[in-house]
Amino acid sequence: MKTLYNNIIAKLMSNEAKTAYAQSSVAACKFVDLYRGQYLNWEAFDTFPLPAVLFEFGVNYDSKGEGTATITLHLCYEQLQDTSSITRTRDNALKFFDFVTVTNTLLSELESQHTGKLQLVSEETIKDDAIVNVYLLTFSSRYNGRNTEKYKYVNGEELKVNGKIRYDLDF
Repeated sequence: MKTLYNNIIAKLMSNEAKTAYAQSSVAACKFVDLYRGQYLNWEAFDTFPLPAVLFEFGVNYDSKGEGTATITLHLCYEQLQDTSSITRTRDNALKFFDFVTVTNTLLSELESQHTGKLQLVSEETIKDDAIVNVYLLTFSSRYNGRNTEKYKYVNGEELKVNGKIRYDLDF
């Protein structure tokens, strides 16, 4: 996950990303970190610049030892304007969704040495009492960062033997 995390940082902080955000007239991502509930802590509100992307992951292994990673990105964007149906500044207030679109485009199909291409599986806004607007993008990919060969079992037909009996073994 370390490699994927570093790839995400490199992609979101690249000149390509800055250009993509500028073309959509939204602020570029300023901060990437591991998710630790930062936006739920009112006392720590000023500790990270916005917009920000927070990285969270989990890995599940099947019976064959093959891993599937679930990567959730918490996209944080400060919302100071009214988004209601009666406001005249609604388009500007909804720039948050443009930030989400650009970020998703930049990261779609990103991969690392231990993960396959990221595939978007879900997206949603959080319903918690957060300090900022938070949009969750959840991706899935194959994961081969751990050697699970030792957990694989073989049938007798798959076992290779040389056909010789050794009598010199002490037990």
